[in-house]
Amino acid sequence: EETDCLSEEDLGKEEGDRKPGFIQKVTALLTGMKMIFEAILTSAGKVVATLLLGLAGIILPSVTSAVYFFTFLGLCSWWACHRPITIVTFSSLCVMMAIFSAGHLAALYLYQLPYFQDLVPPDDIYARLLGMVALIKTNSTETWKLQIHSGLSWPVFLNPLLLLVLYYSLVMLLQQWALSPKVMHGSKCRMDKTDHKCSILSLGCICLQVWSITHNSWLTFVLLIWSCIIWMVRDRRRYAMCSSPFLAIYGNILESIFLGTGVISISMWIFYAFTFWLLLRQHMIKRHMEEKQETLTEVTVGICIALITEREIPHNPLLEIFGSLIKGMLVKYWIYFCAAMFFIVSFNGKVVVYKILYIMLFLLCVALYQVHYEWWRRILKYFWLTVVSYSMVVLIAVYAYQFKTISGFLLLTLGLSEEGLKDLGLEQYETVELFAKILLPSTFLLACILQLHYFSEDFLKITDLSNIPIKHECTSGRYVNRPAHWLEANELHGENQTTSDKTENTTVTFLFLVGEPNKWSLVIDKLASLLLQLLENFHKTQVLAWRVLELHILKIVSTWVIYITLQEVSLMNYPFFVLWAFALPYPKLRPHASKICTVWSCVMVICKMMYQLKFVRPHNYSSNCMQVSILEHSGPDSLLQKSVLYVAPVDPADWCGGLRKCGDNNHLTILALMVIEVTVHHHQLFYRTQNQLTPPVTGIIFDTITREHLDDGLLSCIKYFINYSFYKFGLEVCLIMAVNVIKQRMDFYALLHGCWLIYLLQRRRRKAVAEVWPRYCSFLASVMTFQYLLCIGLPPAFCKDYLWRTSRWTIHSNLIKWLYLPDFAKKPDASFLLYDFLLLLFASLQWQVFKDENKACVRIEAGDNVEISRELDPAVLSQYSPVPNFIHCRSYLDMAKVIVFGYHFWFVLCLIFITGTTRINIFCLGYLMACFYFMLFGSSLLLKPVKTILRLWDYLIAYTALVIVMKNLLAIGACAYLDKLLRNHCWLIQTFGMFCTIPGYDLALPEDEKCELPENEAGIVWDAISFTFLLVQRRVFMSYYFLYVVADLKAAKILASRYMHWMLQV
Repeated sequence: EETDCLSEEDLGKEEGDRKPGFIQKVTALLTGMKMIFEAILTSAGKVVATLLLGLAGIILPSVTSAVYFFTFLGLCSWWACHRPITIVTFSSLCVMMAIFSAGHLAALYLYQLPYFQDLVPPDDIYARLLGMVALIKTNSTETWKLQIHSGLSWPVFLNPLLLLVLYYSLVMLLQQWALSPKVMHGSKCRMDKTDHKCSILSLGCICLQVWSITHNSWLTFVLLIWSCIIWMVRDRRRYAMCSSPFLAIYGNILESIFLGTGVISISMWIFYAFTFWLLLRQHMIKRHMEEKQETLTEVTVGICIALITEREIPHNPLLEIFGSLIKGMLVKYWIYFCAAMFFIVSFNGKVVVYKILYIMLFLLCVALYQVHYEWWRRILKYFWLTVVSYSMVVLIAVYAYQFKTISGFLLLTLGLSEEGLKDLGLEQYETVELFAKILLPSTFLLACILQLHYFSEDFLKITDLSNIPIKHECTSGRYVNRPAHWLEANELHGENQTTSDKTENTTVTFLFLVGEPNKWSLVIDKLASLLLQLLENFHKTQVLAWRVLELHILKIVSTWVIYITLQEVSLMNYPFFVLWAFALPYPKLRPHASKICTVWSCVMVICKMMYQLKFVRPHNYSSNCMQVSILEHSGPDSLLQKSVLYVAPVDPADWCGGLRKCGDNNHLTILALMVIEVTVHHHQLFYRTQNQLTPPVTGIIFDTITREHLDDGLLSCIKYFINYSFYKFGLEVCLIMAVNVIKQRMDFYALLHGCWLIYLLQRRRRKAVAEVWPRYCSFLASVMTFQYLLCIGLPPAFCKDYLWRTSRWTIHSNLIKWLYLPDFAKKPDASFLLYDFLLLLFASLQWQVFKDENKACVRIEAGDNVEISRELDPAVLSQYSPVPNFIHCRSYLDMAKVIVFGYHFWFVLCLIFITGTTRINIFCLGYLMACFYFMLFGSSLLLKPVKTILRLWDYLIAYTALVIVMKNLLAIGACAYLDKLLRNHCWLIQTFGMFCTIPGYDLALPEDEKCELPENEAGIVWDAISFTFLLVQRRVFMSYYFLYVVADLKAAKILASRYMHWMLQV
């Protein structure tokens, strides 16, 4: 019962307890806010009062709010002049502002009454001047209802609340000062301590530029000019300090003039002006200290020393290391950020003249870096100075053109066209768009200024290849196993060493001092050891990556340059193609090719950018060949209707340099590749000189692996072949690449490659092939350059078609394609030349291998490629064999050797059998006959001398090459005259398996023809696979390892014969 009564009582009180509980929560919240506000006023009362005066002055500009605003400007300016504000003065000012704000609030409140609104309407100019805004609107018929005027903005509602907060804050502040005078002195000291010695020069100059950009006018244009002047002078700090009074006064005047521009705008302006006040205060403090340093009191001297002079920071080696690392990274890599900004500024948006000048400056620097490194270092500082000056001119010109007087003077007085001015980059924008357009050049200007004034000198020191610091001792893995409580790390002399003169020849040492060893010290020891191991592994990976890049940079650069020129066939790209086609086989031309390509790519980039300008109109100079009648050409070839001569007007710039409107600028990629190439060489030179290393004799990655380590184990074998795989098998790779070219092209020039292939195979011996290899490389380079000329063709602007299109005896388009002749209806496929180039690349590398084979130092490390004697007898193998016996399989490497040298022969025969049975034609019969012969006599054949085996095997390789060449020759009929063969010679198609496997040919096949085409049986894929493994097996036959297999087979045969003899006797 008691529980029930209590429950009823609680239920009865629930409704009454809800409201007091809510009131208590609100009261507690307000009490907490009051305590926080009082604490803020106690610690920074003057600052809060000053900020509230500024907010009250800008929230709703008027004559009354101007009192708050000018009071705020006066206080800030007085503080910036480093003048003390006495307690009596600031208290009196607070009393006056409190009285004025109270009167202002009372006037706003009274103005909400209908009488005063009728006396002075809200739209009256006096009401607007005095800041009297009517919030409440009353109706004479319904006086009990309160309504709010429509169309009021948020500052109108916030203004009374802000005035109330200002009044309350001033009263609270005065009350605190009256109760506790010490608080006033403490507040003064705290306000004085807000000063600091941090350099705000950069912030001030940036604010000058941003202020002028965000508010476009003649008055702010002065700020832009002055910021540019400060950035350019040598002693920027002194001039900025001297000009700080004028900047502060000028900023106050601008704020007073543009007070009514809006809350957001004037707030930004106050922020900009605050940097001027800080700069002025710093200047006044410095001058005050210089004038009265001897007469200051002890207390004032103590405060100024704490605020002005640099406080000695306790020596912290760890911070010094991190600071040195960060500055070193900025010194090394900030120039890359500037280079990226060059590209962004130059290619962002449409192309204009001032962007072309930007890229011309950049290309000049890059070209000089490639052509002459020392000259580039000499002019680098002047280059950045030129870029900064030019960027300022661009910024000022674009900004000044926004004024109607300037634009009108250029358009009307000078008579310049608006389109021409747009090509120059002068165009009028809206405020937001102007800020977006100028922000990027301003950011780029700031980046270049930082590079010029802060990083340039140190960068020149670390890039001086004539004064490289020598690293006498490598300490990368020196402390891996040492405990952390006495761990000592040395900052190595290197690329980051000369980041400052202070640390140029010093060694930074830091000690982790702990007490007696405990579990935490052991953890630190382990973490330090792991960290050092990680750093050491990262360093090794970095060195390996640079070495791999050094080895393959030539292949990457040449392949990419050729690929770009093939994607954009033109006359101006022909120098790139010719240079790299002949630079590969002739190494002496490579440095000249890189330099010429760098300069020529700069010319191409500028030409392509200038072609994008609006004054370049291709239709004004394009040739119109459509007046030539198509009927004048004999032959019903439908492809003639697609000729570029008769489809549209012909732009000669496209044929000359691949110049197109809105085209890609791929030559920047070529330029970047050239820069990467020379950077890799400079880096490796710096690294080897610094570590006192000599360049490797050959292009290897693992310098500790030689021919002696080949048989040590599987891992050593893999490393050896990573180093010398092309040295050992480069000739076979080149022959396989020649077959690949034939397979991809199947045209007239593929037939020439096939003839060379047969000729090289006919030489048989390696020395004989090496004798004709220079002529082969010259042939490849010459044929490539000639084919590129065919791809360029005659200028279409001449409106003259080729002879095979206009003569009485016309040639079919498919035959023109097979002969690789130029044609306006269907251009030769330039992608074929990429396969030719890869063949030339491998052939050039093999030429170098032939040269290295004659060097004793190379033969010692890589082994020789001398063919074994073909008269060797495996019976006396142990007397002269330079390789160990692997037959007994003592390791995984021996097992791999048994598989390759013992069973690869039978695998190749199975592959030959598959090649002969997957297709049905006359050529497959030869494969089957060869396969059956070797399978029948294979066991006995392997026991014969190497000379006999190679003679039969070379016959099979020659037959495979002959089949590949014959199929290429038969491609004339399969691709050019397949329709005629289908009608009259179906047996020929079936016998030789003729079908065109190369895309791009127009095959007009009759629909009612009953002759079945061997689509799945054509091509030389299986022939190429067989050719590859036949070459591999030939190398197996020529190896000393294979003689152990032969010896083992002979031993097994002798044992078998003895066993049979014993069985017969039994």
